[in-house]
Amino acid sequence: CELRWISGRVVTPTGEQGVAGVDVSLGAFIDGVGIYPIFSGVESGEDGFFNAPIWLTSKGEYERWKANPKSMEPTHIDVTLGGSSDWAGTEYRIEGAGNADIWALGDLSMAEWLLQKIHVVDELNQPIAGAIAFAGAMSEPTDEHGKLQVQVWPGVEEIAVSAPGFGIVKKSLVNKVPEVLKFVLPRTVKMTGKWQ
Repeated sequence: CELRWISGRVVTPTGEQGVAGVDVSLGAFIDGVGIYPIFSGVESGEDGFFNAPIWLTSKGEYERWKANPKSMEPTHIDVTLGGSSDWAGTEYRIEGAGNADIWALGDLSMAEWLLQKIHVVDELNQPIAGAIAFAGAMSEPTDEHGKLQVQVWPGVEEIAVSAPGFGIVKKSLVNKVPEVLKFVLPRTVKMTGKWQ
């Protein structure tokens, strides 16, 4: 049984225009229980607009809604916007208390990508080619000079870098970060032995 539709619009960080083709994940929470759209991925359409049906999954939920539609108003709706090539994704929690129509989400802004420059070297200050930097779900390898740029989503608080034969080094993004983050990776010690 269809309960309601959740609608909204995905917009640029400045809110000046809609963004099409963005994956929108939604979850409506009623009495602490999540009721999710039947589609796992709704995509914003032309001008950034999206509509996602919310479905009741049990006869008990249907009977409750039929008897008292107000009892099925959500306490909150969680929204995750996937990233695009131009903008970073972000997450929202829309609270139900005092919200005249929680199902109409309005404009949801994408976020600016943080483009972080990284330089990876060994303990002798020699560049490490092929090291991998991990920033949340994003990862990029270093070039032959040990350098790279990685896109960082809002909310990612650290970058980790590793390479074959080297240990993992993590750095925080919470405080002011320099334009280029330098990572010095320690070599890992290999134990070799001869069995007799």
